[in-house]
Amino acid sequence: MVSNITAMRALALLGLIVMLRWFILAAIVIGFVAFNIWLAKERRLTRDEQRRRAEAALIARAHQQQAWRIAGDDGGTYGEYPRAAM
Repeated sequence: MVSNITAMRALALLGLIVMLRWFILAAIVIGFVAFNIWLAKERRLTRDEQRRRAEAALIARAHQQQAWRIAGDDGGTYGEYPRAAM
């Protein structure tokens, strides 16, 4: 008797899945699209953060070279490269 009840439950579940197949498919597609939108947004945020860090490093280097130039050091003019001997 237990196997008949289990088989009937399995058939009922299968029937429910068949009846709701379009809703199940729609839920899967919506989940897939939402995940890809979220992933693209995260990648963009990561790329923007990397760009901000690169700009901050450039600004910091420019401030350092400006301070060197004000102090009279050639590093302010030539940056990290030595002055060419003439």
